[in-house]
Amino acid sequence: ILGLRRLENLETGPDPRLRGEITHNAFEKFVKIWGDIAPQDRKGKLIGIFLDELSRNAPWAVTRLFWRSRVEALVDWFLQTEELRQANFAEGFFEETGRIFLAEQNLTLVSRADRLHRHKDGTLGLYDYKTGAVPTKKQQQIFDKQLYLMAAIAENGGFEKIGAASVSKAAFIGLG
Repeated sequence: ILGLRRLENLETGPDPRLRGEITHNAFEKFVKIWGDIAPQDRKGKLIGIFLDELSRNAPWAVTRLFWRSRVEALVDWFLQTEELRQANFAEGFFEETGRIFLAEQNLTLVSRADRLHRHKDGTLGLYDYKTGAVPTKKQQQIFDKQLYLMAAIAENGGFEKIGAASVSKAAFIGLG
């Protein structure tokens, strides 16, 4: 009735949200400089960026060790799959906010894309990092419409820097 809401804790703890932010920031920084890193140096560079994010944002030694071990377990997989993604990219955009207005519903759809990449053929690839569980195909079909809505926004020119373009790929990148 009063419109009161719970305040966030003044002291942060090692929760999934913080792990997600740290991981997301590290992987984004790494992908932005992908082309400047020799292939044999990529693993060390990614781990180094992640450790830097950890040291600045996670003051708990045990938590840093645990989160580091989780990232180290997926680095090889990420580098292999990123190599495939990068092979087709012409340009990349990060943390872009897009919106479209649906007049019939009097509704504005707003989305923030972790990664948008224009492919060499002019189509777009949309990628969203997930440090938790990646939704299954069935979950996406029934109730998790995030990628579908982002694709609709992109195809209707809702991401200003990019313009309208067909979406040929929309995928979650599981970092959990």
